[in-house]
Amino acid sequence: MDIPVTTVTITPAGINNVVNVVVGDTQTFNCSTGLSRPAAWIQWYIGGYNMTDQAEPQTPQPDGDKFISSSRLVYTGKDDNHNKTIYCEAVNIEGRDKVKSTEITINVELPVTTVTITPAGINNVVNVVVGATRTFNCSTGLSRPAAWIQWYIGGYNMTDQAEPQTPQPDGDKFISSSRLVYTGKDENHNKTIYCETVNIDGRDKVKSREITIYVKVPVTTVTITPAGISNVVNVVVGATRTFNCSTGLSRPAAWIQWYIGGENVTNQAQPQTPLQDGDKIISSSRLVYIGEDEDNNKTIFCETVNIEGQDKVKSREISIYIQIPVTTVTITPAGINNVVNVLVGDTQTFNCSTGLSRPAAWIQW
Repeated sequence: MDIPVTTVTITPAGINNVVNVVVGDTQTFNCSTGLSRPAAWIQWYIGGYNMTDQAEPQTPQPDGDKFISSSRLVYTGKDDNHNKTIYCEAVNIEGRDKVKSTEITINVELPVTTVTITPAGINNVVNVVVGATRTFNCSTGLSRPAAWIQWYIGGYNMTDQAEPQTPQPDGDKFISSSRLVYTGKDENHNKTIYCETVNIDGRDKVKSREITIYVKVPVTTVTITPAGISNVVNVVVGATRTFNCSTGLSRPAAWIQWYIGGENVTNQAQPQTPLQDGDKIISSSRLVYIGEDEDNNKTIFCETVNIEGQDKVKSREISIYIQIPVTTVTITPAGINNVVNVLVGDTQTFNCSTGLSRPAAWIQW
């Protein structure tokens, strides 16, 4: 006597009848019937299309005078099968209704393959001024499900400092993105920042390029020497006086400019020679000044900057006092042939005067 199929079971059933399959990976589905006589014929369907020709040959197993029929389908994940259902159905007696398994939804997972960090700077180096902020963005290519992005600076996970992630749907896929607002810290100089992401458990993480953070330290002090007395330096006309200008520690090296009486005289200075001090720099410049009468009471100063857009830092102003030596001194009267006659008991007034000089001269008799 024939015994019709009454149950057919598909496995795996997944969670809530959803099975995850990574695109390109395989997932084996099995379909088996309850006891019947004769053996049943099993057919497979994906998205309503009969896929039985892709299943392995069926092998009914006798159980006494009845049979358990089973079939195996090795499915390869395809993006266009996402959210389609797979099921099997069986019949063993002509004219009877087919018995259908539960429908299983195929969730085709699409791994993240690319992740991009911006800005990338120049040659993968991004400048950040110490104390200033720089926003870094990380975004993935299309994937399913949305990816989870993590941030690293100098090898340390900084994800907790990033803003909440906001995956954007694009059809049935997602672009995942994350934003990290970084505040420049001196100790992060030359460390790398990167992001990495994964969206499927067990898959390797995908890493962005590494960006080197160049932390700029602005110049805050600049010193001119000599400062003289009360910021006044004496220079004899025609003589030389060397002025030096040096900055505090900064990164990168600073560019120093010189001014006398408001006029830029940097082209008269010697080539600048920055001095490395650890990972920072002391910048310095030397100006050999030749005293000129028209510079009397003018000020000399230097100023510097090492980061574009920052305010220049200015040294104190030094007043140049140009000294002019006495070159002539005249006594009168000179008499005849430098002989002056004076009668005993009489008076004779002698006068002594210098040519122009600065400061006033001290005359001795």
